[in-house]
Amino acid sequence: MHVLEVNFLIFMTPFIVDINIVLTDIQFELIDLRCDILLKNCFYTTTDIMQFYSYVSQEHFPRFHGAKIISMFGSTYSCEQLFSINKIK
Repeated sequence: MHVLEVNFLIFMTPFIVDINIVLTDIQFELIDLRCDILLKNCFYTTTDIMQFYSYVSQEHFPRFHGAKIISMFGSTYSCEQLFSINKIK
């Protein structure tokens, strides 16, 4: 599977993506994320993926964050919105 495809799967479905296809340096963070009940509830109750990733702490999950995926899109509005939300925290 292509690395970019795996990154998109992690980004869109972090709680159900197959842990075996994820790079080993991200696996532990993904497991920790899956064990975080507050983040899990946030993911399943919010309709805005940007809002979910604003709650994912880069301090606790330094390798796992949606900013690099979000920044790939042509519109900078979404990316800037996420960085602004993270800056407020």
